[in-house]
Amino acid sequence: MWSLGSRLWTVLVGGVCIYLFCMFRRSADRGRVAPPYATVTAKAKQPEPSQTPYFPSHYSPSFDTQYLGIMDKVILKNLKFDLAVGLDAWRRFGKPQPVSITVEVVPTSNLEAAAAQDNVNLSLDYGKLYKTLAGNLTNGEYPTIHVLISSLAEMMPDYAFLDIDIHFPKALLLVTGGVLYRLQVDNSTPGVTTPSLTLDIKQIACACIIGVNPHERLYKQSLFIDVSIPIITTALGPKPTEAHYTAELHDMVQEIVEKVDGSSYHTIEALASAVAQIVTLNYGHTVAKVRIEKPNAIATIEASAVEITRSKTFFENKDFWKVKKP
Repeated sequence: MWSLGSRLWTVLVGGVCIYLFCMFRRSADRGRVAPPYATVTAKAKQPEPSQTPYFPSHYSPSFDTQYLGIMDKVILKNLKFDLAVGLDAWRRFGKPQPVSITVEVVPTSNLEAAAAQDNVNLSLDYGKLYKTLAGNLTNGEYPTIHVLISSLAEMMPDYAFLDIDIHFPKALLLVTGGVLYRLQVDNSTPGVTTPSLTLDIKQIACACIIGVNPHERLYKQSLFIDVSIPIITTALGPKPTEAHYTAELHDMVQEIVEKVDGSSYHTIEALASAVAQIVTLNYGHTVAKVRIEKPNAIATIEASAVEITRSKTFFENKDFWKVKKP
């Protein structure tokens, strides 16, 4: 057992050590005493701090593009129109149908000046852009989607990048999510314009025998199929391939529904491959992305899904529409 004196002496020594340690840390923080590891690292010369910190203390006009890669955008979301574009859901030409258009424009210069001076005249005025689009598109008639896209592109102000989404919610009878055309244009290099156009068919409604569980082999279950295909990559304007997204688009969806309805698969991976085979081999598309959702596979989640991307060459020596037995 320690004596009372020994205990007091231990407490006193401990307190002094803590006090000296705290004083040492304070002086080190002020630069008066080098930290203990300074002698070890003294020989290794430390790099000089950058003259332009990643987050500068003052705003630099070129900071956003140099360090963060920020691209300012002006956006008009979901402009609603009734337009006659190609065929409607009943394959009738020249009949108006609901169309929703979203435009995202990256101007050739950022919006820094407009923000600094709080002046809309120094920005890309989305009010003027809306009036231009609304005035030219209302009650318009367009023989093909390409004509509509070309018209929209011509209405745009100068831009570095352009995104246009054109959604037809009721374009196809057997599709619950509609048809989406997505145009993206890179105009950032002077004299070079690089567009791409993608077609997305949202939620083709189907039903078939699908799954490995015993109860799944007894009854058909609902499926939703999304198909995404590139349309053009080099130019805007009318092209011979427009047949792919007019009458042939209706034919393709109907063929997918009919074949899926009569099929029986254990995996949605195999079924998705079979759908991609139809899109590429039967309708001439070079590549197809197919997503299939099973909303009833697991009761506690919204849906399970598989998404694949397959090229036309993938199916040269393969056939995923072999006879399927329960």
